[in-house]
Amino acid sequence: MLGHLKFAARQLKKSPGFAIVSILSLALGIGANTAIFSLVNSVLLRPVAGIAEPERLVELGRSSRGQGSDTLSHPDLVDLRTGMSSLSHVFGYAFAPLNVRATAESEARRQFGFLVSANYFDALGVRPLLGRAFRAEEDSPQEPPVAIVSHAYWRGALAGAADAVGRTVVVNGHLVTVVGVLPQDFGCHLGV
Repeated sequence: MLGHLKFAARQLKKSPGFAIVSILSLALGIGANTAIFSLVNSVLLRPVAGIAEPERLVELGRSSRGQGSDTLSHPDLVDLRTGMSSLSHVFGYAFAPLNVRATAESEARRQFGFLVSANYFDALGVRPLLGRAFRAEEDSPQEPPVAIVSHAYWRGALAGAADAVGRTVVVNGHLVTVVGVLPQDFGCHLGV
């Protein structure tokens, strides 16, 4: 074994250009693998902070001919909720870009947030820091729109105001009433 290492060292010494390219290729490969593993570890393997029992969560979706995963429609979610007696909660969520204005006069800012069903926070065991969670009747499109904002959005755009609950913000051109503020340790720090 030692003889093989000495031979490899002599060969690399004879052609320093090849040695530099080899070392750089190894460094880039190791760095890329480390970055990808760090991302997968933080997003997929570690539990999301602030959720009561993350090991009990299961994600359901649709696939077309076994290819990929797609979101469910609201009627599909309602059917799952009524037909899945073996699950304690069935909730829906969608990650979405949003144009948000803290006041009707302020400039719209592009934020990313989650559109969620009313039982989302109850199912995750998350209690708002301020205000309340969604009510079941707020799942209906006939009800006035309400929002629970992230701690970061509350501290930034709403200046950490104690009276933030009850204020209205403008989301995608619609007036939305803030009914709650998420705790700081909740794992979703995306803006709204």
